[in-house]
Amino acid sequence: MEETDEKLIDILIAEFIGTFLVAIVTGFSYIDQSETLILKEFKNFLGIFLAIYLMRKISGAFYNPGVFIMFLKLKNSKFYKKHFSSYLMTQCLGSVFGYLFFNYFSNGNIYMLTDLNVISFQICFIGEFISTFVFYLVILSISDPEFNLGNDYTISTIGITCGIGAGSAVGGNLSGAGMNPAIGFGSCFVAYLNTAKVKYLLLGLIYFITPILAGFVVAVFYINIIKNRKNPFLIKNKFKQNK
Repeated sequence: MEETDEKLIDILIAEFIGTFLVAIVTGFSYIDQSETLILKEFKNFLGIFLAIYLMRKISGAFYNPGVFIMFLKLKNSKFYKKHFSSYLMTQCLGSVFGYLFFNYFSNGNIYMLTDLNVISFQICFIGEFISTFVFYLVILSISDPEFNLGNDYTISTIGITCGIGAGSAVGGNLSGAGMNPAIGFGSCFVAYLNTAKVKYLLLGLIYFITPILAGFVVAVFYINIIKNRKNPFLIKNKFKQNK
């Protein structure tokens, strides 16, 4: 998929719809406490898979500012740099409206990734960083031209969805494994609108900043340690050659 300015509106609409769908899926997948965790996770992964697959040919189906920033750095895309703020705003708005939709049609339920009465802000940060690191590492592996998986939309989308599962497995008990700045912020912002509790805004800040930080670390780690086996502080970008 080649991004151009002429396609920008279509791309942003696809990003909004996709992030909106991901927010709705995560909300409704976990609302029924009588269901088993396996069933909840299955519904969540299936919904996210469909959301990614439906829009991937239009926008690349980022739905995630952390992933977008990671690829912006790796590919050094002029298009991504030029429209960075548009992507970021669209994804965050898609998440907020998705969770407002969930809140309205679930009789006032609020979707929260973690329980602040049980988990501290520090533990949440650690869990979110670990889970995001694993998830983003899977995404980079799938997108690597050497593996030639990114061109097969079905296989690569399954791989990305499995990456979400892997991230949830290693850090989900600590932070809920948001692994997405837009999704984390959107859920916390809607919780704040419903409760007026500032702690949800602070939690949203953690969910927003941590995946972006993890994305930068993953990019450095993947390119320099896994690909080049060089000094991790010197980024030599092989992804740029494929743009």
